[in-house]
Amino acid sequence: MDEDGKLFGMTRQQIGILAGMAGALLLLVCIGGVLIVARGGLGFLGATAPTWVPTVTSVIVTPPTLTPTITPTPIPYEQVIPAGWNQYKTSLVEIWMPGNFELADRNTNDITANFGVPDLLLAEVSSNASAYTMLVGVSYDVATGDSLDEVLDTKSLNMPYQARVSDRRTVFVNTLEARR
Repeated sequence: MDEDGKLFGMTRQQIGILAGMAGALLLLVCIGGVLIVARGGLGFLGATAPTWVPTVTSVIVTPPTLTPTITPTPIPYEQVIPAGWNQYKTSLVEIWMPGNFELADRNTNDITANFGVPDLLLAEVSSNASAYTMLVGVSYDVATGDSLDEVLDTKSLNMPYQARVSDRRTVFVNTLEARR
């Protein structure tokens, strides 16, 4: 022991406490070992897994039967059109609209100046219930952008202030992508 009776920087009391704790740990480990041996030891260390042996039976296994997918019977599209809707038709366009739409004059509308002359232009019959008049135009235009959304964004910048785009859902007409 060096100065003031210290060993490894600890007093005699601290060494005694440390030795007591080490003794208690050794006692716990010994008691745990005795309990493990008394309960049958560590059986999971040396045990082998049981082997599975398939049993042969005389039951015949049949594969599931294939059920064909039934193709729906095609229905004429006229049967799915709601009652009261009218058909508007040109050489390139056929569209069905509610009864409150009528053909509009293509030359007097401001909106046609920015989108070209439409092949078909329909306007909602004025009613007192709405402050807005709905206008439906079908026209053909050469796409100058990379996508249909880009073309619509470019075209909508030139629209008059009275018009606004209210719906931009993607729809498919047969296999061609279109915007509503």
